[in-house]
Amino acid sequence: MKLVKNLLMGFGAVALAGTLLSLVAPKAVHAAVAALVLVTNTPANPVPNADVNEPGEEPFQTILCNAIGSSACDVSQPSSFVVPSTTSDGLIVKRLVIEYVSVSCFNNGVSNLQVDFTAEMDENAVNGLVHDGYIFLPLVPASPSSIGQPVATMPVRAYADPGKPVVVGTFGNFPGTTGAACTFSVIGHYITH
Repeated sequence: MKLVKNLLMGFGAVALAGTLLSLVAPKAVHAAVAALVLVTNTPANPVPNADVNEPGEEPFQTILCNAIGSSACDVSQPSSFVVPSTTSDGLIVKRLVIEYVSVSCFNNGVSNLQVDFTAEMDENAVNGLVHDGYIFLPLVPASPSSIGQPVATMPVRAYADPGKPVVVGTFGNFPGTTGAACTFSVIGHYITH
């Protein structure tokens, strides 16, 4: 019994010494130990804790229009825009990601009607060249005569850098007084981190 008592007193003395040592140890030792577990979060080495570029964080959507022949767009709907350098809440835009495009055309006799949109990005050149991204949207005719209101809607993946244009286009053969006006809905999100 005396041996167990002496053993417990020895363990207690060691625990008390450890506690006292931690209280009187120099602050430099505490700082060194704290530096071993210091987590730094820099743009070059971000700490993975959440998806900061979740598409809903900095959403983007706009309406664009392009017309050919005798048709015209509403003056409030341009055929292009320039990707801004900051978001509406002041964050710096690194890139616009376009994820979905929908188009509806009013076609008044244009044959071979085609629509596309173009996005420009300067990063990651291929063979030393940077090319605009052209995406053609397959129109579904409203009737066999290819007049009326053909539409297209599709998910896409296109990128545009700040200061670069995103442009929509309408093409086809429009003899005489025929024409077509196409309205595009462009949806995506900004990457800010």
